[in-house]
Amino acid sequence: MNDTGWLQGLRRYIAVTAIADLIWEVAHLPLYTIWNEGEPREKLFAVLHCTAGDVLIALCACPVAILVLRDILIQRFVARTPWQCWGIGEATDQELIDQEHGLRPLVTDG
Repeated sequence: MNDTGWLQGLRRYIAVTAIADLIWEVAHLPLYTIWNEGEPREKLFAVLHCTAGDVLIALCACPVAILVLRDILIQRFVARTPWQCWGIGEATDQELIDQEHGLRPLVTDG
């Protein structure tokens, strides 16, 4: 891999992660009370704020995965799965923290 290959890979990873996280945040927004009680600007802010947080979590997972799997990466294997596992774990933890601070899912009886 040349000097710019890793940078191109990182850019692709961030772009794909950002798009996927944006879709995820929009898709599960109706599960939260903000869907019924929030103004459109609040909803937009929530989606963008959470997407940015998820992208930062995914970006922080990259160096950890590279450090942990350094020898495997030298042998030219892809470390995509550990990045995703770390990101999913961090995003899940953040969702639980959000719920503890009042950003609770919308619960209905019907």
